[in-house]
Amino acid sequence: MDRDLVKQKLLESQEPMMAFFLQQKGNRPLFGELLSVEIGGEKHRMRYYPGKGPKSPMYFDIHGGGFVWGTMEDGDLFCHAVNERFGFAVFAPEYPLTPQAEYPQALDWLYETIQYLRTHAETYQADAANVIVGGRSAGGNLAAALCQKARCEGTFQFRLQVLDHPWLDLCRMIPEEERYQAEDTLSLEMLEGMAIGYADEEQRSEIFCSPLAAKEAQMRELSPAIIQTCEMDSLRADGDLYAERLKEAGVRVIHHCFRNALHGFTEGTDSMAEEGRRWLLDAMDEMLFGG
Repeated sequence: MDRDLVKQKLLESQEPMMAFFLQQKGNRPLFGELLSVEIGGEKHRMRYYPGKGPKSPMYFDIHGGGFVWGTMEDGDLFCHAVNERFGFAVFAPEYPLTPQAEYPQALDWLYETIQYLRTHAETYQADAANVIVGGRSAGGNLAAALCQKARCEGTFQFRLQVLDHPWLDLCRMIPEEERYQAEDTLSLEMLEGMAIGYADEEQRSEIFCSPLAAKEAQMRELSPAIIQTCEMDSLRADGDLYAERLKEAGVRVIHHCFRNALHGFTEGTDSMAEEGRRWLLDAMDEMLFGG
């Protein structure tokens, strides 16, 4: 595919797709409050759910949308549930989207946001040494990449990564015949277009772009992981294989494939979505507190 043409098509799709996602949310009130901080002369916006203790752990929620769409409000129900159940200070940051921004701008933006909030943790009565990151779909990619970046930088380590139907292979390591052929949600053609828009061919092989490309030695010191995949999802193989690779590297993993679930199901309001969010919360409880 011609990359410039792909990027133009992605740009044309942004406004109608964002409007569609907004319509899906309906008029449901949001739990998180708007927060804006200035970092390096730029405003970094997010939804914020104040912690319920004097030094609360920090949870960062990264939205999906193929790097092209999505908003910081997409994970509002899950962020609220994390905040209510564990009392964590929860932050759902905005980040620059493709094609206006390309890899690694979104990753660097998020890392800068997290580092800033860690260094100002006292402002939010939060614990800078107790930081968790999670995300859905492309947000799961960014969450996994943030863990790799933290490992390489060596300044801190996430306590846990929570990956919900993550997209971890942008360089076609997984053959198409091994992927679920989604028709009504996320097609392989859509995946290819979004990957091309996000990064060039060489970049897509980097571990910060395709976390599944990491060698065992690069996975060995990564944060423990919770990984939920959807049975009827073209990205199912990404999360399933990543869970195996992490386990082989000695990383603690709780992994679950949700039966009969479509891509993005945990952002909904139906009983299946609630069950999917509850599984993630229970897995966090087990991983963090032995519950």
